[in-house]
Amino acid sequence: MVKLQSVFYNFHIFWFYIILIFIFFIYIFYLGSYVTLYDMVDTHLDVLNESYYEALIKRIVGDLQSSGAVVLSITLDNEASPNVGVCAAIAKYFPWILHIRCGCHTIELELQAIYSAFPQLNEIVVSAREIASKCRNTKALQKAFYDAQTALQSSMISLI
Repeated sequence: MVKLQSVFYNFHIFWFYIILIFIFFIYIFYLGSYVTLYDMVDTHLDVLNESYYEALIKRIVGDLQSSGAVVLSITLDNEASPNVGVCAAIAKYFPWILHIRCGCHTIELELQAIYSAFPQLNEIVVSAREIASKCRNTKALQKAFYDAQTALQSSMISLI
C-alpha cells in the first residue's frame, strides 16, 4: 500500500512538472516576443544617490510612456538611495504610480534584525540546515522522514 501511494504521489509530481514546463514554453514562445531587456545602465563613474535614481526613473518611465506603455507601479529593493529617488520622481512627475518595496527583501531585512538581536538563532539555523542536508543525502534518514510524512496522511506536507 505504501509503495502504491509512493508511485501515485510521484505520478502527481511528474505531471505537475510536465504542466509547469508546458506553461514555461507557452510563456517563452507566446509572451517572449513582448518581454525584452529595456536598458543596461553603466554606473561606473556615477554617484548612486537620490538624485541619480530620480533622474533614472524619470527617464525610464518617460521612455516607456512615449512607447505606449502604462506604468502602474515600481518595485524596488529596500536600499535607501533608490527608494528616496523613486519617491522624489513619483512625487514630482508621476503621482499615479505606486511605489512598492520588495517583500522578499523586507523579510530578509527583518530576519537579519532578528538574527542580530538573538545570535543563538543563527547557530540553530546552521544546525538545522546541516541536519536537513544529512537527511537528504542519507537514504535511511530520507526514508524515515518519508515514512513520518506518510504517517501524517498528507501529501501537502514535506519534511524534507
